[in-house]
Amino acid sequence: MRQFLKFTLASMLGTLLIGGVLILIFIVALTASLASSLSFQSGKPTAVKDHSVLHMTLEQEVVDRGRSDELMLDFGPFKGMGRLGLDQILDNLEKAKRDDRVKGIYLDLGMMNMGMGAMKEVRDKLIEFREESGKPVVAYADWYTQGTYYLASAADEVYLQPQGDLDFRGLRSEYMFFKGMFDKLDIDIQFIRGSNNQFKSFGEAFTEEGMSEANREQNRVLLGSLWRTYLTAIAEARQVDTAQLDAIAEEMRIQKAGDAVTLGLVDGVKYRDEVLDLMKERMGV
Repeated sequence: MRQFLKFTLASMLGTLLIGGVLILIFIVALTASLASSLSFQSGKPTAVKDHSVLHMTLEQEVVDRGRSDELMLDFGPFKGMGRLGLDQILDNLEKAKRDDRVKGIYLDLGMMNMGMGAMKEVRDKLIEFREESGKPVVAYADWYTQGTYYLASAADEVYLQPQGDLDFRGLRSEYMFFKGMFDKLDIDIQFIRGSNNQFKSFGEAFTEEGMSEANREQNRVLLGSLWRTYLTAIAEARQVDTAQLDAIAEEMRIQKAGDAVTLGLVDGVKYRDEVLDLMKERMGV
């Protein structure tokens, strides 16, 4: 019995010690991050050296207006959890455009959490940056979503990782309907709307088993409008006809990275270090 208690207490002590060490490491890391965040927010301007390149990742959620008092937790499990203000992004692009020390922009694109409206504003600002400053913009990604490619198309040159992919297959929308579940639970949902308000379809998710024709029509019009806007922007940037772009999406012609080059949607397939070397040569940095 004494031996059992001895081993039990030793095991408990070891667990407590390990737990204490892990908690201490977490506290130190969190404190360092908070200190860095507070230093960032202290109002001290970021030092920009001669022959600099603006590195844009846009991994964080983009909201309309950023707040300078938000903690910039950007490590470990917190990486990418902060928020960027659209106003901050546009303001920094404007500063980079006017700053002679900044020689260009490197769009390092991965996943983005940004709506179509915000994306269009950033894209328009990138085009303005190029046209008014004469400085190059280079885009690179391991793989492009349709959203990140829309943004990348504003660049002078667009590159893709050799084993990467470009998702280019059009737009769609999906909806969930809960009527069947509510029927099984014997729950009655009442949705009140006027006889001439058939396009106010939010409540249909709770009262119908599928889309009404009015809801289907308004979604078709919305997606069609967004897709035409998207294709027009890509066509202008890449000098590819909108009908051809539509066919590329409809027939899903992009199956590998090389297809995107052949079809004129990217300028080449390169690894990240090759793109960085190219930028150093082009921008003299």
